[in-house]
Amino acid sequence: MQIDVKKSFLALIVISIYFVLSGFEINNQKPIVIFDEGHGQKFVIEEKGPLHLSLLSSLFKQQGFIVTTNALQISDNTLNGADVLVISGAFISLNHSEIDAIMRFIDRGGKLCVMLHIGQPVAELLWRFNVLISNGVINEQENIINNNQKDFYVTRLESHPLTKGLKKFALYGGWAATKKAK
Repeated sequence: MQIDVKKSFLALIVISIYFVLSGFEINNQKPIVIFDEGHGQKFVIEEKGPLHLSLLSSLFKQQGFIVTTNALQISDNTLNGADVLVISGAFISLNHSEIDAIMRFIDRGGKLCVMLHIGQPVAELLWRFNVLISNGVINEQENIINNNQKDFYVTRLESHPLTKGLKKFALYGGWAATKKAK
């Protein structure tokens, strides 16, 4: 069986945009989404391809968002006026002042979408949201794709509007995430 990477990645994009947009109210102004490109990201909105973010950027634009990028350090200044910040596939860690600026952004009502390529660069940010991530990708024992334990089908899905009618989806190099115990 051949896996369609584009369809699997598109499913990730749809899930990501659902969580970012859920509860988002568009006022009379066009909302602004900023894609972070200042942390060594390899997959960007300007490029087309199965792992690049041009499709996600297009979805935001279709929903009436103004889409921009930021290659500078994340600060109150760079987030000023923004409604959504997308951090996808960072390879360079966010520093403490960037994380503090993101937390203030969230406190002001901003939305955040974080997608991992590797976990370490955003681990401290996620920790501030009480989310812990694994030290590496999951090595599954069941439903493996092409004899690679890092690639597998997720088949035990909770009932949710996103999973309605969905029997399984392919996960390629997924990270475990859990809520931090208090």
